[in-house]
Amino acid sequence: MTWKWTTVAAVAGGSLLGSLQAAVITLENFTGVADGTLLTSVRRWTLQSGSPGSPTWGALVFRRWRSCRATTLLAAACLFAAPAVFAESVAFEETFSAAQDGSALVEAEGWKLSFGEDSSARVELAAGFSGQGARIERKEQYQRLIPEDHVHFLQEGIPGEFRMKIRFMTPNDGYTIAQVLIGRNDGIHGLALRFNGGEHDGFADNFLQVSRGGKSWGVIEFANFKAATWQKQTWYEIAITDILPEAGSGSNKVHAKLTVREVDGAQTVLLEAVPIESVGTTGGFTKINVVLVGNCGAPSAFDIDDIKVQAGPSK
Repeated sequence: MTWKWTTVAAVAGGSLLGSLQAAVITLENFTGVADGTLLTSVRRWTLQSGSPGSPTWGALVFRRWRSCRATTLLAAACLFAAPAVFAESVAFEETFSAAQDGSALVEAEGWKLSFGEDSSARVELAAGFSGQGARIERKEQYQRLIPEDHVHFLQEGIPGEFRMKIRFMTPNDGYTIAQVLIGRNDGIHGLALRFNGGEHDGFADNFLQVSRGGKSWGVIEFANFKAATWQKQTWYEIAITDILPEAGSGSNKVHAKLTVREVDGAQTVLLEAVPIESVGTTGGFTKINVVLVGNCGAPSAFDIDDIKVQAGPSK
């Protein structure tokens, strides 16, 4: 795992980390926090260990519940002006660069067959947007497990973000139903998008389907967007942003915003910031640790590349 480090000076005594707001870091810039404010008084910071009331303070460790791949820790020695160190883990990203051209997708790190029998999907240079990508052709679904130290935990105020590029290369897109799902526990809980090819070849009856609830990945309630007429041989970027648990409802459902846009040429926007809602039982979708993608309808060749899961801007 890769880490970013920034070192700042900690201040002793009651004005804990008084020089902190001058630090420029990716994780937290402390904008709007008064100089000399106790760190535990800042939103989402809590004391993880140590005793602020002790006259013989040693190292105090604070935890900021940042929904990245790993919990972020701040260690501050408060007896003397000792350094404090921040660490922020880098987003999970899949570019297929480590796989051999022409190799089976299931041979790439973290990938396995979720549905189907043949494991026919391949990693190919021809299937990538920039470098290698993966091509899925048959009625199969594949799962990419996110490493534990890159898992994004869903928490109020700290949204998640998912991005992926996709292109359809099937000769006939009629009856295509290609699904992309991000979620937890093999996709039992998650957010889902489908590229539906309608009943005929050609983009005229193509449309997008966006999850709006349902008990599980096998029983998803979709909203249909008939005007989102996607086309073959065109790269699109899927962006699911502002992924957050529903506040104040007690339902523990997860909601987000979905944008699907062309990434080359005319840069046509198919959907922009439309609501997308979680699938699964109450309280089950607590983290994003898996990406599932594959054909749910007729076998259709399509390419995927540049998969990313990360924390978005704090709310």
